[in-house]
Amino acid sequence: MRKVAIACLLAALGQPALAQQPNCPPNNLIPTCPNNVIELRKQQEAQRQAQIRAQQEAQRQAQIRAQQEAAQKAALQKAQQDAAQKAALQKAQQEAAQNAALQKAQQDAAQKAALQRAQQEAAQRAAQQRAQQDAAQRAAQQKAQQDAAQKAALQRAQQEAAQKAALQRAQQEAAQRTAIQNAQQAQHDAARKAAAQRAQQEAAQKAAYERKRQEDAQRVLSKPAPAPVAPTLARPAPVAPATGFAQAGAPARTVINHRSADGSNLVVQQNVTSTGAKQVTAYRQVEDPRTRTSTRTYLDGYRVTQAPTYVSRTLPNHATYTQYDTGLRSAALPGGKTVYKEQYVTVRSGGAERRAVQRTVYMAPAGGGYVPLKTQVVQVYEVVNVYQRPVYVYRPVRYAPVFFTVLAVPFAAPLIAGPQCLVCPPPVPAYQAPPRYENSYDLLGDMQLAGPLIDDPLLPARDASGNVPAARDNVRNEVDDLQRQLDQQAHDNAELQAALSQTGLQRTSLAAGSAADVSRLKVPDRVREVMRKQVRLSAAQHQNGKPLLLSDIVESGFAPIYVFQAAAPIDVEDVRTGAPCRLAAGDLTEFQKVPDGSAGAAPMSVIASRPGHCEPNQVVHVRYEDLQEMLNAFSQRVEENMKKVNACLTARGGCMKT
Repeated sequence: MRKVAIACLLAALGQPALAQQPNCPPNNLIPTCPNNVIELRKQQEAQRQAQIRAQQEAQRQAQIRAQQEAAQKAALQKAQQDAAQKAALQKAQQEAAQNAALQKAQQDAAQKAALQRAQQEAAQRAAQQRAQQDAAQRAAQQKAQQDAAQKAALQRAQQEAAQKAALQRAQQEAAQRTAIQNAQQAQHDAARKAAAQRAQQEAAQKAAYERKRQEDAQRVLSKPAPAPVAPTLARPAPVAPATGFAQAGAPARTVINHRSADGSNLVVQQNVTSTGAKQVTAYRQVEDPRTRTSTRTYLDGYRVTQAPTYVSRTLPNHATYTQYDTGLRSAALPGGKTVYKEQYVTVRSGGAERRAVQRTVYMAPAGGGYVPLKTQVVQVYEVVNVYQRPVYVYRPVRYAPVFFTVLAVPFAAPLIAGPQCLVCPPPVPAYQAPPRYENSYDLLGDMQLAGPLIDDPLLPARDASGNVPAARDNVRNEVDDLQRQLDQQAHDNAELQAALSQTGLQRTSLAAGSAADVSRLKVPDRVREVMRKQVRLSAAQHQNGKPLLLSDIVESGFAPIYVFQAAAPIDVEDVRTGAPCRLAAGDLTEFQKVPDGSAGAAPMSVIASRPGHCEPNQVVHVRYEDLQEMLNAFSQRVEENMKKVNACLTARGGCMKT
C-alpha cells in the first residue's frame, strides 16, 4: 500500500517515471499502472494541449508586447509631434510678436511722417492762403482801379456812342437828302427825256400830218383839214423770254436774270446799302427739282446750298458749314472729313432731366487749316430761352483761383510783338498803334481779334507767306465761266454796262491781290480797348462758372459798345434796303440799336469786315441765334487763349525767346 500511495503521489506530482513500478510493463493496459496506454495517451494529449496553450499564450503575450511597443512608439511619435507643434507654435508666436512690433514701429513712423506732412501742408496752406489773400488784396485793388477805369471808359464809350449815333443820324439824313436829290434829278432827267420823246413824236406827227394834208389838198381842194391826231408813246423793245429786267425797290436793288442753255440762271444784283454805297453781285443759280435744292455760286467761289432740311455754306479749299432745320450744326472738310458734328442728348442735373446739345470735335483749326485731334473733344451746350427763343449756350470750364492769379499780375517787362514773342499774335489785324503788352488782358484782347483771322474757319487756307493759294480747278473754271457769261450779258445790256461802270463787281478770295486784304483787317483803337474789357468780363465769368448770355449783354450798360465777332459765315440782309450780304470769321459788329426782344433779329452796325463781306457802317439784321453762337465761340476762344498765356507765364523760359 505504501508503494501504491507513493506512486499516486508521484503521478500527481508529474513524476510518472518515478511512479512506475517494476510490475508495470510498457504499453500495458493495467489501469493501476501509470504507464498504461490510455493514461499515456491522456498525458500526451494533456502535454499537447498544454503546448498549444503555451504557444497561444506566447502569441498573445507577443501580440500584447507588440501592441504595447506600437502604443509606446505611437505615444513617442505623438509626444514628438506635440513637441514639434509646440515648438512651431512658440516660433509662430515669436514671429507674430516680432511682426506686431515691426508693424507698430512702422505705424509709429507713418504717424510721425503723416504728422510731419500735415504740419508741412498746414504751413503750405497757410502760406498759400497768405499768398492768396495778398493776391486777392492786390486783385481787389486792381479791380477797384479797373472798375474806375471801366466806369470812365464806359462814360467815354457812351459819349462816343452818342456822338456816333449823332454822326450816323447826320450821315443818314445826308444820305436821304442825297437820295432825294438823286431821285429828283432822275425824275428831272426822265421828264426831260419824256419831253424830248414827246417833242420828237409831235414833230413826226406834225410832219406826217403836213404830208397827209398836202396829199389831201392835191386830191380834194374843197375838203376841210383833218382833225388833230392824239400823240402815242413808243412801245418798249421786246424782252427775250430767257432774260428779265426788274426794278425791285429802286434805288435799293436792280436784278438782271438770264437763263443759260444748261438751265442755270445768271443773276446780277445792284444793291444800294444803308450807307448809300453801291454793290454789284453776280452769281449762278442752279435749281434741282428732284432734291428741291437751290445752289448759288458767287464770283469769289462762295457757294450756298438751300435744301428743305438744311442750309450749307462753302468756300473753296476749306470746310462746308451746315445748319439743319433742327438747329444742329456740322462742319466737314473736302473729301468728307468731319470737323465737328452735333446731336441732342439728355443730361441729368439736380435730379431732373433736361435736353442739351452735344458737339463732338474731331479736328481743330491751326495755321489756316485743320489738324486731327488725338482725342475727340466733347462740348455740351445748354438749351436756354432768350427772348422766348431757344438758343444753345456754352458753359465755360472752371479753373482753380490760382489759374487766374497768374493772369492778374502785370508783366515784369512789356511784351513786344514779333518773332521773339512766343504767344503774341501775328499782325493780321491792322492796328492804329503797334502792339505792346503790359499785362495778360491786353495780350488776350489782341489774341481774340487775331484768332479767327489766323484760323480762318471755313475760309481758304493760307500758305507760310500768308497768301491764299489758287482755288481748285473746278471752282476756278466755274467762276471763269460765270465771268464770261457776265461779260457777254454786259456787252448786250447797256444798263448793266452803266451799273458796272459806276461800281466794281463784288469779289473776295479769288480776286487778284485779295489775300493781303483778307489778312489785314482794319481795327480801330476804340474797338481794341473794348475787346480787352470784354476779355476781362469773360475771364470773370469763367472764374464764376457763368455762361456768356446774349440777354445779359443786352440788359447791361455795356450793350451800346459791346463788339460781336463773327465765327462762322452767315447770310444777313441790309436793314433799310433788304440787300443781302454775308459776315464771316473775324468780322466785327455792334448794336446799331439795343434790341428789346420783340423782333427775331437785332440791327447790327458793321465795324470792320473783309472785302466782299458786308460793308463797314452798313446796318444789317442778325438773328439772336447767330449772335449767341458768336458769344459761344468768343467764350471758347478766351478759354483756349487763357490756357496758352498761363502755360507761357508759368514756364521756366517765360514768353520771350532768349
